[in-house]
Amino acid sequence: MKRLSGILFFTLLIFCSSQNGLSQDTLKIASKKVGFSAGIGFTDMMNIKVRVPLHQFQIALGAGFMPLKEENVLSVTGDVYYHFAGTSKYTGQRPWFLRTGVDYFKDEADSFTEKYLFLGVRAGRVMNISKVFAIDLDAGAGFTLWHEATGDMLDIKPKVLPLISLSFVFMF
Repeated sequence: MKRLSGILFFTLLIFCSSQNGLSQDTLKIASKKVGFSAGIGFTDMMNIKVRVPLHQFQIALGAGFMPLKEENVLSVTGDVYYHFAGTSKYTGQRPWFLRTGVDYFKDEADSFTEKYLFLGVRAGRVMNISKVFAIDLDAGAGFTLWHEATGDMLDIKPKVLPLISLSFVFMF
């Protein structure tokens, strides 16, 4: 738990130290466009997200699934993006970002059910193709906050998992 607290503190320190304070300009909508994304990744699975830009920050909520024959795999995510470096000719948001958030992951079959709650910490880049379309790619680590397993399975409790995702972003 000390390690998790340290990671959260470090992430918040990076976010806060890169801003001189939250002024009205910082919290205004960076572009009047709410984004929607469709992507694939772990622990996001095949997902759809709503993204709300707030200057160099972005808040995202999403849900995902993996179409498997014998299993139901789903995920729910809530993330905060902080865009910190570079420039784009299509938007005022910087292309390099840190992403942190909470991911709920559930894998259910006839013989077992496995549930996780992860704290995800990632770094990535958004590539703006036009004013309404972008591609983003990120990678990082997921730290297990909670785990529950029932049924016929080997109960492995990973402390840290690799995370990666690729998303196609549409801004309206």
